[in-house]
Amino acid sequence: MKTNSPLGFSMPHSPLNQNDSIAATKAWNNMKSGYMNRTHKFKGRPNERPLSAEENLAEWNMEKNEFYYDTNRNKLRLIPTDDGEIPIEGFKKGLKKWQLPPIDNN
Repeated sequence: MKTNSPLGFSMPHSPLNQNDSIAATKAWNNMKSGYMNRTHKFKGRPNERPLSAEENLAEWNMEKNEFYYDTNRNKLRLIPTDDGEIPIEGFKKGLKKWQLPPIDNN
């Protein structure tokens, strides 16, 4: 059995080989930085106002649970909902833990 590993064997369950989970982490971090780097809300509109870091974090924590990492498209997508904007029952059960939003302790 030939492998491409310099060690002569492969470890398919190693976290180093989980490219999807690495890409998901990068996507989550990129999305969070988009929220955290904002300085104003409603920029360019008459009701524009400055945003604090606490407001950015609060909005991130409210909205991150509306997304999941799609391994087929390699990007974050909205969790499917029914006509009443309620998430489809059982959809999250089919996802891996790393496809769901990270749990932040701050």
